Amino acid sequence: MNTTANKNPVPCRVEQWWEGTDFWQMEWITGVRHADFDPDGEYLEFVDACDNCWEQLSAEEKIEVWEKYG
Repeated sequence: MNTTANKNPVPCRVEQWWEGTDFWQMEWITGVRHADFDPDGEYLEFVDACDNCWEQLSAEEKIEVWEKYG
């Protein structure tokens, strides 16, 4: 019996949602301001900073954010 199959289908949807968020949503959720980053870098550093904040959250916290903003 595979105990990991379908253990929690929500995180996949939550991660897909996060990947589709725009700068304004990322800024609102993480508190990281895109205006603080160099636009010549196409804001890649901003996205990386937001992704780092996101990765620091537990699965439960990510679900809570998704339920609130998703």
